[in-house]
Amino acid sequence: MVRIIIQGFGFMGQVHARCYAANPRAEVVAVVDLDSERARKTVVDLALGEVLISDNIEDVLKHAKADALDICLPTDAHPAAAEAGFAAGLHVFCEKPIALDLESANRITAASEKAERQLMVGHCLRFWPEYLSLKSMIQSGEAGRLRALSLFRRATRPGYTAGDWISDPERCLGAALDFHIHDTDLVHFFLGAPQAVFSAGLRLPTGWDHIQTQYLFDDGPMVQAEGGWTYPANRPFQMGYSALFERGSLDFDSTASSTLVKNIGDETFDLSASPDEAAQGELAGLVGYRDQLDYFVARIASGEPIEINTGIDATVSLRTLHAEIKSAESRRITCLSN
Repeated sequence: MVRIIIQGFGFMGQVHARCYAANPRAEVVAVVDLDSERARKTVVDLALGEVLISDNIEDVLKHAKADALDICLPTDAHPAAAEAGFAAGLHVFCEKPIALDLESANRITAASEKAERQLMVGHCLRFWPEYLSLKSMIQSGEAGRLRALSLFRRATRPGYTAGDWISDPERCLGAALDFHIHDTDLVHFFLGAPQAVFSAGLRLPTGWDHIQTQYLFDDGPMVQAEGGWTYPANRPFQMGYSALFERGSLDFDSTASSTLVKNIGDETFDLSASPDEAAQGELAGLVGYRDQLDYFVARIASGEPIEINTGIDATVSLRTLHAEIKSAESRRITCLSN
């Protein structure tokens, strides 16, 4: 049994709690949130059982018998929280992005190495079925080489963050860092780090809230990603991609009637999840979150090293994201040093 403390019990902390509750090898032993009364009510609603609830992480780290700390705090709070977890001898799962800047990200990975404890960062789309389908198609070569890839992510601004911290550019940097970075990370997952980026963006008082990027590879496909959370409130969330291969294509659109469609030659295959598969019981729509946390728990339980969504993975993606912002600011191609 892997015993877990969840620090930050807003929307994402509750998603993680639901995933852990469905895993027989995981147990949430403590929840830390500044609004401890709301947290107490939510723990009851989620039927988590006997859980220590507190607004003081120092006390919980001292007294709770735990193996891991799951951090679901605002991005600017990640470094201090992770360092405290490692200092207490715990493994750490940290929600994405790992940090606001590279210096802070390096602090977290250094603390992990010093404590000899594992670190995983919540870039959940590396576990999402539709993106794994694309990864598989790229690796298998069944439709030849990938020629072009276009990723997209569109939403209205989230309205559920505590104190609306997500609208503070000093704490979030806007949709580029908190939202579009999903697709930046996927580019690395599929193809590795690009040699350069060329970006254009929409910078508002709340930060870089819409961005378009071309990822430039010396000998690779055309790759671009576009996204932001500047859309009207009545527009549904949308994510997906269009991938063109030498002998086929694969298209994913979360809002389409057929969400995942593969074409090879003259044949078309609807790979969309069936209604039963899509429902996932109590974890409807949370399959990527569930699978990444199941992986984290399994690795902590077995003592095997984390190999997906490592601190280094997340730091490399963060480096590229900052290059995108630099490119958008300068309106020039930004090269990434190796």
